[in-house]
Amino acid sequence: MTDDPNQPHIDANLKLSILQEETLSVLTLIRDEIEGLFERRANTPSEADSTLRNLFFYMGERGQSVNFLLSWGYSWDAEIILRSYYEVSVRIALLCFSDEIERKELLQEFWTDLGAIGDRRRAIKAGLAGKVMKLKNGNDDPIFSALEDPQIFRTLPKGNKAERKRLEQKWSFTQIIDTLSKKRISGKNLELISGLLHYYGMASHLLHADQMALDLMYDRATRDPSEALILARAHAARIMNDLASLSLFCADALRIMFELEFENEALLYATFDKMSTISDEILTEFRHSQEQFYADIANGGK
Repeated sequence: MTDDPNQPHIDANLKLSILQEETLSVLTLIRDEIEGLFERRANTPSEADSTLRNLFFYMGERGQSVNFLLSWGYSWDAEIILRSYYEVSVRIALLCFSDEIERKELLQEFWTDLGAIGDRRRAIKAGLAGKVMKLKNGNDDPIFSALEDPQIFRTLPKGNKAERKRLEQKWSFTQIIDTLSKKRISGKNLELISGLLHYYGMASHLLHADQMALDLMYDRATRDPSEALILARAHAARIMNDLASLSLFCADALRIMFELEFENEALLYATFDKMSTISDEILTEFRHSQEQFYADIANGGK
């Protein structure tokens, strides 16, 4: 699918449908490769394997949700869920690209230390919700009471407030990106992963329903109808490209960690390249539609 005049013209909306089909094909191939990697590793599993399996499962389900929402035209909602997809992707990469000693420490932090911090925070909030329920019903709510029970949950995590804050910061999306961007894996720097910060930030605006989120929706609603359609297609294409690219990135991270190879590498990358080409065409259409606008801005709005 190119702009070659000798090639038949493909309707833009049809091209978007083809892109979604190709994205699903890529994601299916990646899913099968990930499963194959775990199966070949079954006899010599590491401490991290079960955690990574759960993270990949979580990522796969979020990807299905994003695709479903895109199918019905809910790109804003898809973008919000994509934020979670970004989160799980960088956690997978962090675990896979760390050495054994670092990985063991990360697993301790993920399951135990951060878990205890979460328990404490939920206990505090449960106490507030429990007071409301007691005022409303006159009785203690057993669910909220259980969340506050130190015999059930770890409501007294180790470390002081500053130490707990440092640990949470270490596991924040921004800090994980910073950590990954300084790594060199298989002879390649990961510094370009910092580009995710922009899209994560935009998804965060939508999630928090702030001023920027409303500006984005207003911009879409007030554009010329033909231009708005081009923008909507580009938005959906970028989301689908992110789904496939991050999924492949994480699968490759797992492959490197396991020191194995993909079983159908040629087919996988050929399908990914086909998907990426279609996506690029849709995104290029939008970029061309904005050239005059940004040229005017560069010339002082003249």
